[in-house]
Amino acid sequence: MVGALPAGDALDAVRRALAGSAESAAPACAARTWVAELWEKAGDGARDLGDLFGRFLGLVFAGEGLVVVDSRSPALGRAARPLLARYLERSPRVSEALAARAREISHCAPGPELSAEALAWCLFEVIGNGRAPLPLEGRLERARALLAEDPPALSPNVALRPVVEDYLFPHVARVAGPSELLYHEELEPAYAVLEVPRPVPVARLASTHVPLEARRLLGTATEPALAELWADFDGAVERAAARAESSAAVREALGALRRSWEEGAGRLRQALGGAEGAASPGFGERVERAARKVDYEMGRLEEGWEEVGRRELYRRTPRLRNLKEYVFPRGGAQERTLSSTDLLLLLGRDAAGTLVELAERHLERLSAGEWRHFVIAEGSEG
Repeated sequence: MVGALPAGDALDAVRRALAGSAESAAPACAARTWVAELWEKAGDGARDLGDLFGRFLGLVFAGEGLVVVDSRSPALGRAARPLLARYLERSPRVSEALAARAREISHCAPGPELSAEALAWCLFEVIGNGRAPLPLEGRLERARALLAEDPPALSPNVALRPVVEDYLFPHVARVAGPSELLYHEELEPAYAVLEVPRPVPVARLASTHVPLEARRLLGTATEPALAELWADFDGAVERAAARAESSAAVREALGALRRSWEEGAGRLRQALGGAEGAASPGFGERVERAARKVDYEMGRLEEGWEEVGRRELYRRTPRLRNLKEYVFPRGGAQERTLSSTDLLLLLGRDAAGTLVELAERHLERLSAGEWRHFVIAEGSEG
């Protein structure tokens, strides 16, 4: 298991990353010493990677009410024994119900999230620091023997784990990401068969951090303006380029030229309306051909000037070339790339409070029936 990796190796990796922060994704900041101290304090006495990270989160969110539970605790395995016994009694019904749900959504996009193998049998055997599938032949008897002798030796797979979690810690809502929301809908039949109350799935907070370069680019730190970078990055860059004083003057002149041509062409069409006939056969068609050519060339001029504006914007703001990759690393969500340490370096000592405040605002929006992607603006309250 990943959590069983040596804590010392992980802590050494964090030390190297912080020491070489000039090369890291997170910029140099005053929070570095504080973050390093947090990791060192978390590492004092940590048994392994799982314990290290749990201690680290506990320190970061101290005072915010966060409770960290190590799922590998033997006490949890023993507490889950009644539910696992129920699963062993009803495993065929659980598998049939989950397979039926998978068939229901098989023709819907994006289709089932979980494999048929994951739905067919939902337990692993814990061997040392790893997990192994139970042999197909005699696995039910083997699982019953393990449950009787050593309940923590059984570990639920992806299909059963949420049910076990909600059995051990009953709650009214489960916060989940986009993919998790989909696969939790697949698991609803397992809750029903195993008679475990199912909490209401709630979409988790989603946010993107934007650095100072974004504020300089947009000329503002307001949240709606910064949110443009997430909703339409290329469009935000083009609009910023168009707002430049030198660019605006030429854009205005191009607009005036287009309006002048369109007005003149309109007057010509109006005049031809009464003259079209024997005196000017086919002339209107020639006018329309000319209008299409002028419109095409005007479009090329406008697009060309937009490109000039973008080049000038990138010349004035060289780091802008890396901004899109920062906001959308490898074309994906930033939250999949930034680590917890990166967030602390970026947000400083107020990181926990900032994230808790965002979560509260997120819940307020959800209560009002609105989901939105939040923007964390460096150096502002946005």
